Amino acid sequence: MQVFAREKSEKRLAFLDATRGFMVLLMVPIHVLFFGMFFAFTSQGAPIFPQFPLPVDFDLPLGTGILLFFFITGTSLSVSMARRTGQQSFPIAWWRVIKRYGVYYLLSIPCELLIWVSFMGWKINYSYYLLLAVAGSMSFTQDIQGLCLAAILTFPLIFYFSKRKLVAVSLGFALAVSITLYLVLLPMSSALPQFSPLNPLLIGYFAALKGVPLIIAGAIVGKFAMEGRDVMKKIFPIGLAITMAYIVIPLFSSHFIPVLVPIWTYPHAILFALGFDLFLFGLFHYLVRRNTNVVLFQVPGRLSLFIYFGQFMLLLPIVEVIGGFGALSIQSLLGLGLLSEIVLLVFSYYFCKWRWGDPKGW
Repeated sequence: MQVFAREKSEKRLAFLDATRGFMVLLMVPIHVLFFGMFFAFTSQGAPIFPQFPLPVDFDLPLGTGILLFFFITGTSLSVSMARRTGQQSFPIAWWRVIKRYGVYYLLSIPCELLIWVSFMGWKINYSYYLLLAVAGSMSFTQDIQGLCLAAILTFPLIFYFSKRKLVAVSLGFALAVSITLYLVLLPMSSALPQFSPLNPLLIGYFAALKGVPLIIAGAIVGKFAMEGRDVMKKIFPIGLAITMAYIVIPLFSSHFIPVLVPIWTYPHAILFALGFDLFLFGLFHYLVRRNTNVVLFQVPGRLSLFIYFGQFMLLLPIVEVIGGFGALSIQSLLGLGLLSEIVLLVFSYYFCKWRWGDPKGW
């Protein structure tokens, strides 16, 4: 029985790492295309985001990133907590979370400066980009900061509340954030400062409070998994249905606007991220249970933060030497994204093999 339980635990970790790895690899081409279009539009004097009628709005405070990693962070928190049940009190457990994600938050600040240095050289306004990293709305590391704050704020709820209570809290948080964004902040959006403590908390594209419902949802799935209950067969079709509604079905329309519009604004971004996460979790859980080799995704899943920052530090200097994003076609951008993924994967594989042994034996 102990061997069987250990194997189940290892499989859970394998599917968790593989899901995280797939997400971070997916982020590379998305970032390449997004920043490519961003710099191309701004260099031509065109508006960055087109205007659409509410409730779709790319501008702050409604503008929201694809918060995929918030869900898996919640799952990781509940899995880690369950594995240490009875071994530590709440203050000790929460302090561990604060230290871990506090370090990530602090690391994001010098990494932000390094990214700008790699992009613009050493002659940058350090005070401006430091302020951008700490309280900005358009920094490279805002998703790291929002995720870390959300994990620290949410852990007490994950620790003490039952799954049923967490469902209620998740829905309540989503409703409260929606009311605040639409009724309080949206009417004063033109007066919102570029640098504000509310950016990483509520206003920014990856603000912590926007992602709290997703972290709680991920924690609920993690609790079910650690109880040994096979909920993946149920969540997979739910996630697939939501994903198809936002991506697959609109592909048959005459243009791609229906695909791009909803998933970058609140609350659509939350629902899409939830559906896509459920779909991926169910898929990788199925593959791992069938003993499918998912090492290709497990490796970057263990070094997701390195992959995230590495892509910028690798790509931005290359693009700058070539002539900037505006000089590159979509095909060239995708090619550079693929090249960077290969380089980062190879490095990650050998580092993981040196640090934890052959990934095939994990």
